[in-house]
Amino acid sequence: MNRKARKLTRSLRILIVDNRHWQCREIERKLNLQGYYRIAPLRQLNELKAVVENALSPIDLVLVHHEISHDPDFDLWAYCLSNPIIRHFIIYADPQACDTAAPLRPTRVTIALSTAPGKEELTRVMRVVEQGVQRFS
Repeated sequence: MNRKARKLTRSLRILIVDNRHWQCREIERKLNLQGYYRIAPLRQLNELKAVVENALSPIDLVLVHHEISHDPDFDLWAYCLSNPIIRHFIIYADPQACDTAAPLRPTRVTIALSTAPGKEELTRVMRVVEQGVQRFS
C-alpha cells in the first residue's frame, strides 16, 4: 500500500453502536489491528442519531448491533440506508439476517449479519469503504 492510501485510511470515520462494552472493544480492536483508529464507540440509538444529525462530514462506516433499537416502529435498516451522512453500514447480531449484502450500488456496503463481524468480514468491508473514500477525494 502506498503512502497516499495509508493517509487516507487513517482519515476514515467509523462508529460502533453497541450497548455491550466488550463487543464494542472487540470490534474496535479488530479494526485497530488493520490500521483504523478514528473509531467512536456509542452505546445507544439516540447517541447515533445525535452524531449523525450533527455531523459536518460523512461517516464512512457504521457498525450497529441490531438490538440497539427497542422501538418496534423504528426501522434501523431504513434509517441507515436513507441517511446521506452514512456512507456504509453493517447491522450485526441479527438472528433473522441471512448474512448477505444488499448491493444497491457496488460502491456501498449494506450488510446484515447474524453474528458480530469477524476479521475477514471487516477486511473485505474496509476495502470497499476505502475505495469509496478515494472516489470522493
